[in-house]
Amino acid sequence: MAQQHLAVMNHEALADGESADDRHPQAVRAAHQAFDLLRDGLGARLTGTQRS
Repeated sequence: MAQQHLAVMNHEALADGESADDRHPQAVRAAHQAFDLLRDGLGARLTGTQRS
C-alpha cells in the first residue's frame, strides 16, 4: 500500500511536468518517511523518538 501511494504521488508530479531529476530528492525523502513510519509506528513520529 505504501509503495502504491508513493508511486501515485510520483506519477502525478511527473504528469504535471516535474522532471524526474527534480522529483528524485522529494521521492526519496517521502519513501524514507513512509517506511520509517511502517517500521517505527506513528508514536515515534509524534513523540520525536525513534527506535534503533
